[in-house]
Amino acid sequence: RDHETCLAWTWGKSGAGNSSRVCFLKGGYPRPVTRVPSTHYKSGLTTQGDKLGAPMQAIQRAVGQSLYCFALIQPQGYEKGLIAMQFEEQASIFECDEYGMFSNRRMELVTGVFTSVVNSTLHCSMGGEFGTALNTGIFLAVWTKVVEEGRFLYHDWTVKVDPDAVFLPSRIRNIVKDYRERETGVYLNNCKFGMHGPLEVFSRNAVKTWASGAGECVEYFWKLCSGPCGWGEDMFIDQCMKR
Repeated sequence: RDHETCLAWTWGKSGAGNSSRVCFLKGGYPRPVTRVPSTHYKSGLTTQGDKLGAPMQAIQRAVGQSLYCFALIQPQGYEKGLIAMQFEEQASIFECDEYGMFSNRRMELVTGVFTSVVNSTLHCSMGGEFGTALNTGIFLAVWTKVVEEGRFLYHDWTVKVDPDAVFLPSRIRNIVKDYRERETGVYLNNCKFGMHGPLEVFSRNAVKTWASGAGECVEYFWKLCSGPCGWGEDMFIDQCMKR
């Protein structure tokens, strides 16, 4: 409570994996915190006083409204600058209840904010029927990391966002409030021609379904197409979820 910038804390109880008996201190920047249910963690607010960023906002989302949002960032090019700008403006994925950032190397995009590393070169060819990026292998690696980290489990919806997509979380919340979770999950089709990759929205159970069936789906379509189907990740996951 006496730490000059600590406004909130989270303690990992026994059973919290690598976070067991670890205390995380949290400041008020870049955004408020969201309360999420967890049996392995306990959180609270410190004495606020006149600390930087006080008073801390602790948001309690309505059922079905909590968002975990993530982006894959290329280590070269304009995406790093875009993400840094979004962080400063508390926009896009940084307006969600929790965010994740992934790349093929650990990068500090802004002070103290790092990417998680995925097992991929992030290189792919262009081709297929529509001449798009054949990036299925890349995003299979990204989704593997998302599932491995497990942060999606604490939220109702997971949103994959391209760094250069215009994304307003408040609009997504207004849409998903009309959907109820199903045993195999729910995902949103954002185009009459099939799901398009700049913005993909999955319920918690949909991510679980995708994770448990991805390997089988790869095998099925490999046989169906007698090799790679020449699809981008968005079409591949759309076809998988429809099965």
